[in-house]
Amino acid sequence: MQGQNRIERVGQVLFISGLSIFAVSGSFSISLTEGGVLLAWVGFILKSRAPGRWRNTILLDYLVAALLGWVFITALTSPHRVTSIRAYRSEWLVLTYFLISFGIESTGQLRRILKLLAIVASVLAVYGIIQHFTGIDYIKHKHVHAWRQTFKALGLLGHHISFGIFYAWIFSLSLSFLIFASGKLRTKLAWTVLTCLPALAVLYSFSRAAWLGAAFSLLSIAALRRFRVGYLVLVVIAVVAVAIVLEPSAIDRATVPAGGDQVSRGDATRVLLLKTSLKMIRAYPVFGIGPGTFTAEFDSFKVPGDYSTTCHPHNDFVNYAVTSGLIGLGILAAVIITAFRVALVAYRGAQDSSTRLLAAAAGGGLVAIVVSGLFQCNLTDSEIAVQAWLIVGSLGLLARDNAHARSH
Repeated sequence: MQGQNRIERVGQVLFISGLSIFAVSGSFSISLTEGGVLLAWVGFILKSRAPGRWRNTILLDYLVAALLGWVFITALTSPHRVTSIRAYRSEWLVLTYFLISFGIESTGQLRRILKLLAIVASVLAVYGIIQHFTGIDYIKHKHVHAWRQTFKALGLLGHHISFGIFYAWIFSLSLSFLIFASGKLRTKLAWTVLTCLPALAVLYSFSRAAWLGAAFSLLSIAALRRFRVGYLVLVVIAVVAVAIVLEPSAIDRATVPAGGDQVSRGDATRVLLLKTSLKMIRAYPVFGIGPGTFTAEFDSFKVPGDYSTTCHPHNDFVNYAVTSGLIGLGILAAVIITAFRVALVAYRGAQDSSTRLLAAAAGGGLVAIVVSGLFQCNLTDSEIAVQAWLIVGSLGLLARDNAHARSH
């Protein structure tokens, strides 16, 4: 018994260490982030030797498991089976849901992990902001992409869209900590700064998908609060508004989305990809073409036109319908709808501010991922996907706690 307790204590240390690595590295290294997830899994297995760990299963558990199972079936039925099975390996990030939902033992523990993620990522947003003004990635020793007379911030995530969408989620997280901050004014002012930084990172990413994600995230969190968000949130909005006024290129990007040859080509490509994807869905409505095979099947279904990219449909929902059929799309929609419902129920039924904070942050973060996912494939982008399943897993934990409370 003593030896078993020792193993469980080691498991707990490894689990928390892995999640801490996840939180610290999420904004700059997917390799370290995935390494943290793997370490946390080792810790989870060791510490879960105690009985009763898997009690209180909820609807969200079954839906996420169904999604994993159905995508595997579509890989087996794919016209490019070997390619699809290889691509399926990336679905292991979906398991992050179970790691968070079952592994974290309390809302307090979850809050500490998310707080660490918010602080580190918000501080590191400064690097992307510097890139925007200098046009230089000093760590990788290269220039960043220009747009009109300015530059697109990309931080260390490799692409300005991934950078923007990641920070739309971090903005939601920091905003929630700001709204629910209690105690000294110094703490509230610190969270004000830590909310301004990811907000500016989103703006300077010049990703319209990220802009929409962050805007709808802000509105959703404010709506939960019945728009009583406090004067410091207004300060954050004012800072962003001033930054927009001082950045004419941002206004052009928002008001004239098709301005400029390169941008016009990118927007036209999205329309062509949608038409091509609809042809694929009509041809494979049930099982889809299988994960990872969009490029392989592209020439067979291509709508004539000038494409700037052919890697995926640039829409999470269309991509699931293409690769996993309408059944896969239906399961994904059920996961998202159920997660949103969990966030709303958890917020309204919360007995403490900590639970309300977590429900608002996760709900707002999911809004940012889903809305931006209408224009980008977030769930096949490892940097964003792992964060998405962290969010859904956090909501799973809140639902499990709620179910446990009701049963007692």
